[in-house]
Amino acid sequence: MRNRQHAIGWSWALAAALALHAAALVLLQARRHPVTEAPGAPAVWHVSLRAAPQAAAVPRPSPPAIVSAAPAPAVAPRSDRQRPSAAPSPVRREPPAPRPEVAPPPPVQPLPTVAEAPAADPQTVWLDASKVDSAPTPNDNLWLLAEQPWPAGFPIVRLRVWLSAQGRIERFELEGPAADDPAMRDLFAPIVDTPMRPAMLGGAPVASVMRIEMWPGEGPAPDFLAPMAPASAPR
Repeated sequence: MRNRQHAIGWSWALAAALALHAAALVLLQARRHPVTEAPGAPAVWHVSLRAAPQAAAVPRPSPPAIVSAAPAPAVAPRSDRQRPSAAPSPVRREPPAPRPEVAPPPPVQPLPTVAEAPAADPQTVWLDASKVDSAPTPNDNLWLLAEQPWPAGFPIVRLRVWLSAQGRIERFELEGPAADDPAMRDLFAPIVDTPMRPAMLGGAPVASVMRIEMWPGEGPAPDFLAPMAPASAPR
């Protein structure tokens, strides 16, 4: 109860103080700005005391953010705009060029037989192999013959061989009945590929013709006797 009385007393004191301050403020304003009153009208003072409500804090609006807008791209007039390109024409594919015709390889020539053996050069001087300093001989004494059995009807065969100064067999001929036998011709056809040492005369290689006698050997190579004396003058 006592506290309530103290509160009421403080309220009246505060109201009186506010009234005094308001009167002083009015007097100061009147001195600064005198009011001209109409003559004969008495001055009337109306003073009302009100407790001013406490103003709520109003938040300040934040400044608007400055957005730098990029300049809009210039739009060309309609006449200057690029016209839509026409649809691309379909690509025309050329047909592939025909491949050049390749000539077929030449047929493999069979090994020469007696009838197909090259003829001796008529301008070459063919010396008799029995008249030179050193008769021609095959390398390692091996004549190249076909890999087939030796015909039993010909135990001994005689032939002539024309050999160039370079050691190449240019021609060969079977003598006697063997020349007409197909099996013997096939057997002796590879003899032209036999590596040879040419005839030598005076220390120089010379072309020569040589008669040979051959018969089956114990191994794959035949036995032979050469050079033999010519039966007739070489052609």
